Amino acid sequence: MWFSHRTDSCGARGVRGGLWLLLALLAWGCGDGESSRLLDGDSSGGAGGEGAEGGASGSAAANDDRILPLEVGRTWTFQREVLDSSLPGECESPLEASVPFKVNLRGAEGYDYHPVCAVGVSYYTFIDGDDVWVYSTATNLGPESVLIYSQSPVEEGHSWKYSQSAEGTYVWHSEGEVTVEAGTFDRCWRRSVGEDAESYAILCRGVGPVLIHNVAGNFQLELTEKNF
Repeated sequence: MWFSHRTDSCGARGVRGGLWLLLALLAWGCGDGESSRLLDGDSSGGAGGEGAEGGASGSAAANDDRILPLEVGRTWTFQREVLDSSLPGECESPLEASVPFKVNLRGAEGYDYHPVCAVGVSYYTFIDGDDVWVYSTATNLGPESVLIYSQSPVEEGHSWKYSQSAEGTYVWHSEGEVTVEAGTFDRCWRRSVGEDAESYAILCRGVGPVLIHNVAGNFQLELTEKNF
């Protein structure tokens, strides 16, 4: 989930303002989404070929306090609001995020994540506690294309460089309890680019992103429903 306005010649596959770009969409090559799946020995379902039926049980979900709690079968539904009605807003669809199966890339097991706003690409996402890194299927999936979505420790003021090829940083700020259409959630954190307060994403433990405010894309997304 990174955000920033970007115009290129890649069409929909460029994912302008896509959820996974939350606050800083970085440039990447425009490849074919299917041929870019450079999985270890499997280009259709990742390690073990686990499908949506392999989703986490209710008890497992209740004990999951990760900042980005991906599991196969989970979905998140958002509603979109245009910030300035006199201007066009990005991210018209899709407004449901999902995790259809697991993947294995260079021996590491992760998730094939389909975020909101992303058309024609998905994001191979790898999680170790609060450390989360991703690769877009629009890239060659090489180590140089990794994007750091989240970094521990998740605490007030902690910052980190989100890409090897970019100078920008993300910063954590505590939000405490946050109420959106989907409910009231605690242990929430705002992730901004540097000290920029205008564009940000709010993530809550055990839930993931609940609010995404993108000034450059002229839209806000609010979580309305999740299936776990």
